[in-house]
Amino acid sequence: MDRPGEVPAGILQRQRCEPSLKRVLSMGHLVWFGLSYLAPIGVFTQVGLLAGMTHGMLTLSYLVSTAVIMFTACSYAKMVSIYPVSGSVYSYVRRAINPYIGFITGWTMLLDYILLPMVCFLYLGLYLNNYCPVIPVWAWIVICVVIVGIINIRGLNRQSRSTAGQ
Repeated sequence: MDRPGEVPAGILQRQRCEPSLKRVLSMGHLVWFGLSYLAPIGVFTQVGLLAGMTHGMLTLSYLVSTAVIMFTACSYAKMVSIYPVSGSVYSYVRRAINPYIGFITGWTMLLDYILLPMVCFLYLGLYLNNYCPVIPVWAWIVICVVIVGIINIRGLNRQSRSTAGQ
């Protein structure tokens, strides 16, 4: 079995690609990025819905989800060691299965990245409107989008400064 980061002989030549990933983020950076993407809005807006849908088994559903995510993370680790190119799921599926399925997978992930924050902001606007009905839902959504946007821009600027020196 190959070690992560080591490309098996001949794989890159068969795939017509060269190693192009530059490792600039540490594990800590990646963990904080993942938490900043999911935790502030996703958890707060969906816990109530999930608690009702799982009939009090929310913890078990999170444990099962964690197990599935761990398998996914291991799959990503294996794929990045075999195909060290940028492009994430699209690149891996395109090379490992089929270019057409890779295309569909890439678009599906793009839709996920677009629709998930939209749904979370909508839920957050609805919840905040319950606590302060004077401000309409659309205004809460705009306020939350601006706050999260500022946080993300500051984080990207800070990260680009810290990795520029490497």
